[in-house]
Amino acid sequence: MKYDLEKIRSKDEDLWKDPLKTKIFSLLPANSIIIDAGSRDGDWIHAADVLLYNIFNWDKENHIKSPFIYVGIDPILCPNIKRYDFFIQGAISNKNKKQVPFFIVENEPGCNSLKSPSNSLQESIYRGKKREISGIEKIKTLRLDKIISRLINDTKGTPGYLKLDVQGSELECIEGAGDFLQQFMFIETEIGLDKQNNFYKKGSELEELIQLLDDKNFEPILFSRYSTSPLPEGEIIFKNKKINI
Repeated sequence: MKYDLEKIRSKDEDLWKDPLKTKIFSLLPANSIIIDAGSRDGDWIHAADVLLYNIFNWDKENHIKSPFIYVGIDPILCPNIKRYDFFIQGAISNKNKKQVPFFIVENEPGCNSLKSPSNSLQESIYRGKKREISGIEKIKTLRLDKIISRLINDTKGTPGYLKLDVQGSELECIEGAGDFLQQFMFIETEIGLDKQNNFYKKGSELEELIQLLDDKNFEPILFSRYSTSPLPEGEIIFKNKKINI
């Protein structure tokens, strides 16, 4: 592999505690579009909002609005939808479709996916139950470039930060961003780390994800491996190579 992730591995498993992540967010210009793809409960965007208020010393008690544009995307309606300036219900992929199978893991919604959960994942235990497929729903998928184009038109914002928690569909999401991908400064994504123990059938793999983003002018700068994940999994932040840190 072109990059050695251990050389950029954080001392903190939780990247929110890493000072480099604070520095990354401090580089975002006002009116940046921050996308939380795979938002579910809105916790990630809430953490980002808190960090940004701390970095820039905004007076949140007096309700001074953040100059950033928060966007949530998920097939399931987020219970904390008010955390976003815009919420799009659906899954991002490389095609715009109205009816696509979406696999539901009832006892852990964080494993819901456009990709079928692997046998290894379904055999793993969460809160006393196996992470088995409990149903298949039909949902719509959207390309990111369609979403971003509309956001830019409505807000005059610029793509700044893209977070992907899309359960095996990372490659399709990146492809679906089209030419807008190059405008993002940073991309953060969760990814499985073991080819022999994939989370999802035909899901994205680590090396192909890194190669694809390298080809699109992004390089990994911060990495964390999850110790509590049922299968080998981690989180990587990539920066656009034109950005200096």
